[in-house]
Amino acid sequence: MGVVSKIKEASDLPIIADFKIADVPHTNQRIARCAYDAGADAVIAHAFVGRDSLEAIIKVAEEKGDRGVIVVPNMSHPGASMFIGSVSERMAKLAVDVGATGVIGPATRPKEIMALRSWVGKELLILTPGVGV
Repeated sequence: MGVVSKIKEASDLPIIADFKIADVPHTNQRIARCAYDAGADAVIAHAFVGRDSLEAIIKVAEEKGDRGVIVVPNMSHPGASMFIGSVSERMAKLAVDVGATGVIGPATRPKEIMALRSWVGKELLILTPGVGV
């Protein structure tokens, strides 16, 4: 978390802690709380952990005030299609239901980003960090 603090001291830009939080609720809360306390403006969390684990992060974000939670409903690497590709719509809609700030979209797949927008509406930000293979 020291890196987050140092970046926060050096910049006025928003900091998104890309920790891809993916654990049980109480552990997720601890991770999110540490990230926010270090200066992160938002955290990234996986949707596959389910409603209770995401709501635990949202609760900490609300307690800290004006903090974001960005949810990963799918991934772009080939192995992701084995398990999460078929439920990415449900996970994107879960992000809306729990009150997330945004979702991560696959930068290399514009059609999937369009589908993601149809699932989350205009309520959530769609971030497309990085371009992978």
